[in-house]
Amino acid sequence: MAKRSIMIIGIILALGILAAGQAAARKTAALTASGKVKSLSQQAGQMQTLVVKTDQGQEVMLQVDAKKTAVTKDHRLAAVSQVRAGDLVRVNYEVRRGKNYAKALDVTTPPAPKPAAKSKAKSSATTTKSTKR
Repeated sequence: MAKRSIMIIGIILALGILAAGQAAARKTAALTASGKVKSLSQQAGQMQTLVVKTDQGQEVMLQVDAKKTAVTKDHRLAAVSQVRAGDLVRVNYEVRRGKNYAKALDVTTPPAPKPAAKSKAKSSATTTKSTKR
């Protein structure tokens, strides 16, 4: 009887350890990616697909939930619909069932390109008049 009780307790402990190991395996580590927004699907509905070209040149495809994903743009709360191709982005995401799901997007509008300076030779040529005597 005592051997049987010890064996049952051992089985229960083994099952508990096994269950704890499986639960830990199911937890996903938070991952990050940063780079430039290549595209964002503009499909109707809650789930959209975001493609980010990372600083290392890789493309990361992420599922973005319009209601659940936290989005900031230029340090202000924003909607997913305000994200544009070419924006700089840092994404916190997790992998579930083989897909990347964005948890948070931190978006920055890239600086506007500086206008090209007018060449001095061109401007002086238009202001100089030739005179004949």
